Amino acid sequence: MKAKSPKKITARDLAKKEIELTPTLSKSQIARNLVEKHPLYFPSFEIARTTVRILTGSSGAKSRAIKSQTTHVTIYKGFVPSIIDGDIDPYVPHIIKSTNVGIIADVHLPYQSNKAIMSALTHLKEKEIETLLLNGDIIDFYKCSRWLQNPTKKSLKDEINMLCAFIKDIKDYMPKVNIIYKLGNHEERWEHFIQRQAPQIWGITMFEFDNLLKVIYREIYNEELNILFIKNKRIIKIGQLSVIHGHEFGESTFSPVNPARGYFLKAKTNVLGAHNHQESSHKESDMNGQSFGAWSIGCLCNLNPDYRPINKWNHGFARVEVTKGGKFRVFNHAVIDGEVL
Repeated sequence: MKAKSPKKITARDLAKKEIELTPTLSKSQIARNLVEKHPLYFPSFEIARTTVRILTGSSGAKSRAIKSQTTHVTIYKGFVPSIIDGDIDPYVPHIIKSTNVGIIADVHLPYQSNKAIMSALTHLKEKEIETLLLNGDIIDFYKCSRWLQNPTKKSLKDEINMLCAFIKDIKDYMPKVNIIYKLGNHEERWEHFIQRQAPQIWGITMFEFDNLLKVIYREIYNEELNILFIKNKRIIKIGQLSVIHGHEFGESTFSPVNPARGYFLKAKTNVLGAHNHQESSHKESDMNGQSFGAWSIGCLCNLNPDYRPINKWNHGFARVEVTKGGKFRVFNHAVIDGEVL
């Protein structure tokens, strides 16, 4: 009997596999990976990007039609297959039930401002907060960045150890406060690094950021971390206020003058975010007289980093009080030379 010829690998096969391995990367980054890994199949970036766009249904009506034909499932009356729910996790907000919440973000360890951090935490402790929200970019993950890196900067191990020490200090300083850690775009650098450099271990839970941090924290301090991690760009609700880090909108355009207004234009609701390293606020009312507010909070990192020494950043943090019915009040504080304003 004549042996069957092995199946010929096509460029589409390679592109489909790369998309499955790196689902959170942009189409452009996946295309660059394909050019680097398989230059004979993808001799140019444009060829690779076109293939990726076709496979993901992002190349016009014709391609979307092709995609819909290949993924359509006919549902017959009385027949519900087990795969009907698909492989999609529900995207629901995390609700903070505390009525006095402190929020800090953009610490960027090991490039933090210790003076600004102590000012913020001292104020929040005096206000007797119940919950402290670490609202993203607490660690920088410099060595996991895709940008050109200075080899003299602190190692990945040093950064993670500093993050553990930072959390330990907070727990010792405010032992009764619940800590919630929402991952920002810099925390996501870790998973992007794995997808680019070690896709073979992608999906092994022990290598996920929160689990890795718990293991290292336990090794250093011989105690459990016991904080809640919010992943996958989930929104956090504090009463009627929606809290984001700021990267959830992708590369959306924000107002160069007022980041808070930029958040409102995208969210169309009460919203507080960080990410822009600027303290700002914005208020609007609809035609029925209902008022909405938006706030962006300052950072707690070095204001003059090597990569952007001239900027419009300022130090800051926030506190949110919630009353009956979910109504809330935001105290958006700037910190100037260690003084809370």
